Amino acid sequence: MAKSSKIRRNVNSQDPSVIRVTNISSYGTRFVGMPPLDKTRIEIDREVVNLLNWLSQEQGLPPEMALKKAVVTAAYFQDLTTYQRGKLLVQNPDKSINEILL
Repeated sequence: MAKSSKIRRNVNSQDPSVIRVTNISSYGTRFVGMPPLDKTRIEIDREVVNLLNWLSQEQGLPPEMALKKAVVTAAYFQDLTTYQRGKLLVQNPDKSINEILL
């Protein structure tokens, strides 16, 4: 099984708000035009870390799974709207419908 993501403070960064995410692995979810990634390194700022922590608490998931869910959801929306020429629609409480443009 692939390693899960790990979030840790980047001790080499000059900016203390930068967090390094390591061990992001491909989990087999594939979308049109998506290149395979075995391992990559990314840096995320404190605002994104705060949003990730909020998502994690809201969904009752560990941060690694909340991050995976957010990325997979974004990839699905990108595939749906760009490659499949679909539309992302949201129905409001007043029953009106809005399109989300990415």
